[in-house]
Amino acid sequence: MLPPNYSVTAMGCCKALQRALNREPAQAAEDYREVDTQRLEDWLLNLAARIQKGDTEAIKTALNLLKHKAELNGYALPPHKQFEDSNRTNVNVLISDEEAARLLGSLVSRAQLANRNGGSNGNGNADN
Repeated sequence: MLPPNYSVTAMGCCKALQRALNREPAQAAEDYREVDTQRLEDWLLNLAARIQKGDTEAIKTALNLLKHKAELNGYALPPHKQFEDSNRTNVNVLISDEEAARLLGSLVSRAQLANRNGGSNGNGNADN
């Protein structure tokens, strides 16, 4: 209940309504982001056994999922640039499939441990 002498202008009402409307889409986007992040983590966990066996298609799929998760949550690296060496040929820095598999296996292990210990750290992301 409002006090008896409370007053508000039409502009004040308009501004308050606009602020409320602007909050809703941001909250809805955050809710969808959390659902999508959990879905991506579930898919990664489902690939874990195949990754640990060295299945290159599972590794490639998981790397794409991790890239998408990073983009979704705003911590992706900016697009990489190609460099030219002294012979003017493009040079890309890549890691081997074995190194990618090792790193991914480590991430999957950490995600599995996080799920056994209660899932997430409260913001939709697996604990570090």
